[in-house]
Amino acid sequence: MMKTLLKIALCLIMISFAVMAITSCDSTKESKGLEFHLSDNDTYEVIGIGECKDLDIIIPKKYKGKPVIMIDDSAFSGCDEITSVTIPDGVAFIGEFAFSNCEELTEINLPASILTIGNNAFQGCEDLAKVNIADLAAWCDITFYNIFSNPLYFAQKLSVKGESVTDLVIPNGVTSIANYAFAGCNRLTSVTIPDGVTKIGNSAFLLCSRLEHVTLGNDLTDVGIGAFASCDDLAYTEYENGNYLGNENNPYQVLISIPSTDISSFVIHPNTKAIGGGSFSYCSKLTAITLPEGLVFVGRNAFSNCRALTQITIPDSVTTIGYNAFGDCYELANVTFGKNLKTIDTGAFAFCGNLKTVTFPDGLESIGYQAFCWTNLKSVTIPQSVTTIAKSAFGGSPTIYCQASRQPEGWDNEWAESGCTVIWNAKEN
Repeated sequence: MMKTLLKIALCLIMISFAVMAITSCDSTKESKGLEFHLSDNDTYEVIGIGECKDLDIIIPKKYKGKPVIMIDDSAFSGCDEITSVTIPDGVAFIGEFAFSNCEELTEINLPASILTIGNNAFQGCEDLAKVNIADLAAWCDITFYNIFSNPLYFAQKLSVKGESVTDLVIPNGVTSIANYAFAGCNRLTSVTIPDGVTKIGNSAFLLCSRLEHVTLGNDLTDVGIGAFASCDDLAYTEYENGNYLGNENNPYQVLISIPSTDISSFVIHPNTKAIGGGSFSYCSKLTAITLPEGLVFVGRNAFSNCRALTQITIPDSVTTIGYNAFGDCYELANVTFGKNLKTIDTGAFAFCGNLKTVTFPDGLESIGYQAFCWTNLKSVTIPQSVTTIAKSAFGGSPTIYCQASRQPEGWDNEWAESGCTVIWNAKEN
């Protein structure tokens, strides 16, 4: 009798495991009937929902034995009945409007392989409640083309491997945080950024309305425009009406914002390493400012449209002048560059119509696109150290003396516009 009961129990256990296995397989069953296109590189992209009737879409890792690496533009746009989407590892690209107006979409699961998410990929996905990602470090590196590319903007809540995140700790090994990476994620209450991270992108933490505390690593110098905009609960360290973020060792590491553009002068804390993007933009009454020794980075649009600014001295510690940093500072006539400057980025001094002379330091390496276009430069010497110059870096009609004997390989063929006079193997007297 006992043996019979044991056999029955064993059979029941085996049946139970079989049912669980079937249920498990069904829960991860790849969706059938999706529409695919074979690309020139012998990989497939999903181009539409096709004949698939699933409400929970599970995109296959392979189709006809070949890898699926892309979800095409508008592939699921307007599919207003689907409720969840699981994207497999290997998919690298999500096209623009790919899931736009999926009005019933509540959950999306994204792999570590995603590299780019196109414009408005999740526009109109108002019911999104959960974004589950496989790898936080990989997420920080995704190129989001605008705020509606990022599903977090709608979901407002982030999960990593199924665990909800409120106290965000960026993993070691991450060097930059992408534009819009956590925009709209209003469940975050704190963010810790480790040493090694050098850049936070534009609008990276925009609209994180419950964010209270941010700790920056010691290597951070580049903070983009609006990186912490509309983070109304965020506690800054204040100095001379400026809002700073940092850490215990240096709470004034990055100047993030100033409370008003109606200023004629301003004192930056002496321990500041970086001026964040747009910090002084449109301060139309600002006539002069002293940058502290120890400053390393002047951020994107940091002083753009400061039209009363007449002079600026870049300290020796500064290595990078960012995108459009002094763009449209029309009255800026006198610029002194520090000796350790390496990079002058795109449009850094564009539309500085009163700028007539500049002297570049030996050691300068890179001059960006239209960096000195629409200025009134009369002459300039480009040192031998400059290895990269982008298109239209110089406009107008200056005489440009180049210490190089011929054009280096890293200079764009149209680095100087047609009105410029270029003299090789020479420098100004």
